Amino acid sequence: MAPYADFFYFGLLLFAVVLPTVALGLMGRKVKSWLAMATALMLIVQYAWPVTGKAGDPFWQELATLLGFAAMQFLLARGYLAMRRRDASKKWITPAVLLSLSPLVLAKLLPAGGGGNLVGFIGISYLSFRAIDVLMCIHEGTVKELRAADFLLFLLFFPTISSGPIDRFRRFKLDWDAPRSRAEFLKDLDFAAASFFSGLLYKFVLAAVIYDKWLIPVAAHHGLGAMVSYAYAYSFYLFFDFAGYSAFAIAFSYLLGIRTPQNFHLPFLAPDIQAFWNRWHITLSHWLRDFVFMRFYLWITKKGWIRNPVHASHAGLLVTFFAMGVWHGLETHYLVYGLYHGGLQVVHDRYKRWNKKAQWLADTRLTRTMGTVLTFNCVCFGFLIFSGHWFK
Repeated sequence: MAPYADFFYFGLLLFAVVLPTVALGLMGRKVKSWLAMATALMLIVQYAWPVTGKAGDPFWQELATLLGFAAMQFLLARGYLAMRRRDASKKWITPAVLLSLSPLVLAKLLPAGGGGNLVGFIGISYLSFRAIDVLMCIHEGTVKELRAADFLLFLLFFPTISSGPIDRFRRFKLDWDAPRSRAEFLKDLDFAAASFFSGLLYKFVLAAVIYDKWLIPVAAHHGLGAMVSYAYAYSFYLFFDFAGYSAFAIAFSYLLGIRTPQNFHLPFLAPDIQAFWNRWHITLSHWLRDFVFMRFYLWITKKGWIRNPVHASHAGLLVTFFAMGVWHGLETHYLVYGLYHGGLQVVHDRYKRWNKKAQWLADTRLTRTMGTVLTFNCVCFGFLIFSGHWFK
């Protein structure tokens, strides 16, 4: 059953998770075993509910694949931790990361209608990044012990399993380990309620209206005007739908005592493309910044392959955003989308460096407004690429 997609799912959440959690919270109790039970229950609902399977598919196949993936990632993390204890060198991190990514790579490469479902499942992209976060914590020495309960609850935490936000292990564990008083629960409950109703507005009102009244009708037309209209319609629909999913995930996370980070902050009002990626899918862009851009930049400068730090930074931006496109899928429109945004980042950085010396445009309200309008249109064109509609 797709999470947050219909009101039947919310009805199950109400009786299976919300009411028991509220009762415990009002008593000032945060029971770890209950969080684990709630996660296990909702995993069964999300991955083994009959209506989710294709005709003829075993209902439990995807759940079994998910659990096999989780077991493999845990054993890999524990194995890498044991290896780091014996050998202080960090030479094994690359093989460990590649092995961790192998199920995701296979899921992307194998045909969707053939063997792909033997290794893939909904949310594998997000879970792979969470697993790598744990490996990098071990690599950097910030995680010296790894209990199965901590790792598996972080990896399989049901509110964020299918579409993020992408949490970090150390931040998650602080919330997981911390007790929660009745007053703290009420504060979390207030935030959860506000986030939940934002999700309802975004997904089931605004996204639904845009989809039915704008996106679907304009998709049936051809020509430049229709293509431009489709770009704006799809951009607004994607934002409200995705932000709605994120709001629901954050709401139920807070209810359970896990303060999952925000994923969106007024992205269409960003004054430039760099600011946009600090406001759109924030947890993904920050993950890519920390684990792809920074490490690639340090690697190529250390090797001396690109001696100019500005050129090395630009190469890192192109590699990072191409990786973002690959993460979404191997279809042409995803790869072009990644390279497009990498190119925008390079152009923006070169302009900033040039304007800092030339002082061509001062930082005023007018120039910021112009930057917001330009960024918004560049972003909408990017989402047109992302949608694949342009390639049809």
